[in-house]
Amino acid sequence: MTPLIPATLSSTIVDLAVARYVKIEETVDTTPHLSFKDYILHSLKAFHPEWQGLAPHERVMMGKYFAGGQETKLST
Repeated sequence: MTPLIPATLSSTIVDLAVARYVKIEETVDTTPHLSFKDYILHSLKAFHPEWQGLAPHERVMMGKYFAGGQETKLST
């Protein structure tokens, strides 16, 4: 089972990866009865100062995804 996210969010994540703001790492989460793909997003640019070239919606997304640190799981 893969995390379900709207197409606009997934396309923005891919755009940020192409622009080298984000690295996407595929991982497999396992529980005693399940195993599913997940993705870890790694922020490659320092908070705010290096985000000046991003569109407003991209800055908001980066701020939300990486508010707790330099990486986050897509499923969360």
